[in-house]
Amino acid sequence: MKIAIVGSPGSGKSTLAETLHKILDLPLYHLDQYFWQPEWQRPDRQAFAKTHHKLCDKNEWIIEGMATRHFDYRIQKAYIVIFLDIPLWLCLYRVFKRALTSFGKVRKSSAQECPERMPDREFLTYIWNFYKKKRPEIVKLLQQYKNQKKIFVIKNKTELDKLIKKFESKKCKGNTMKPLSHTSAKPSHYDQAADHYDTFNEEKSKIINNTIDQIFKKHNVKTVLDLACGTGSQVLYLAKRGYSVVGVDINEKMLNIAKEKAQKENIDVQLIKGDMRTTHVGQFDAVITIFNAIGHLTENDFETALQNIHSNLKDGGLYIFDIFNLHYLMLGNNITKLTIDWSETINDTTVRDIQYSIIDQDGILTSYTMSSVKKENQKPELTHHSQTLQVYTAKQLKELLHKNGFEVIEQCDIDGSKFSEDDTERILTIAKKK
Repeated sequence: MKIAIVGSPGSGKSTLAETLHKILDLPLYHLDQYFWQPEWQRPDRQAFAKTHHKLCDKNEWIIEGMATRHFDYRIQKAYIVIFLDIPLWLCLYRVFKRALTSFGKVRKSSAQECPERMPDREFLTYIWNFYKKKRPEIVKLLQQYKNQKKIFVIKNKTELDKLIKKFESKKCKGNTMKPLSHTSAKPSHYDQAADHYDTFNEEKSKIINNTIDQIFKKHNVKTVLDLACGTGSQVLYLAKRGYSVVGVDINEKMLNIAKEKAQKENIDVQLIKGDMRTTHVGQFDAVITIFNAIGHLTENDFETALQNIHSNLKDGGLYIFDIFNLHYLMLGNNITKLTIDWSETINDTTVRDIQYSIIDQDGILTSYTMSSVKKENQKPELTHHSQTLQVYTAKQLKELLHKNGFEVIEQCDIDGSKFSEDDTERILTIAKKK
């Protein structure tokens, strides 16, 4: 978790930071300690910027302080932003009270050899200008990130106490508030979703399957390895169209559903339990991994998978995959377009999933889902779960593919239409083994 706390001098930033530090046991950084030099001397701006960015790049933190010119970078890295929008008169009162009670002492949140002093004209002018100039800038910036970050604007003690109670509650300590670090998915990852996976993805499967078929025809593909076949959406579709297909998946439950579907439709296709990072089956005209499959891997593991995919391809073979477009998801309110409220009723049972997502600058897409299973005349059973995906820009994908022995032939939308960095939600990449 990364929490940024901002506000005017005297707004209570350091006090709140200490409180949350005790509750959450996160590393705490007071920016004043990194900005001010002994006897309140200003630092080298470039040196401070470098230090500031290094702090923000850490995996977990609470950072309190303004450093306004670097606030944009900090908010990009933060998961939660707390703006203490306390009235001017109260901040001034606290500043003078603090000076009187701590005069000549170095406070815990202050830099070394910077004892508390009476506020001078320069400091008071800074506070005044904060409300006249800096506050509107902060409000505008927070508005831009309102759908990407958890943002709390606190105006009084009552709101502050409520916020602290949220952090103290079980709800806050669970996944509802706590963003997740990204690790490669375990084999059991899709156990819970397997039974309803096809219904949820049916329409998009039709679209992307048709696109893949057209690409294969264009490049005279005959043999295909699907290294993330799931419940068999692509494998069975392609097999029915005459391709020689082998399906591999890490999740046994998904694989069993694929086998049941193949048997029911009398389709002869080989389905193997395996891992796209390590499973070697043979030499194919094309390898596919569809429905954001690579996003379940860390970037390092994706590179491992690319090397394995390379070894499963004939010379000049194609690798086709899709992934969310990081650039698109970071624009405006696009992240909200991933919000899901889906339901399905089978016989006397209604299943409903409600999901919302957040994304950070590093491309970690975190999705939180509440699932409800309700049988007729019974109370619904509620479960909560979450997942992360590593997503990429088109440029990042090209660089990773080139590094691991591939040449990108084309990038497009999943329906085959022209790729637009600003408008394409999911990138379909066609790469050729060099």
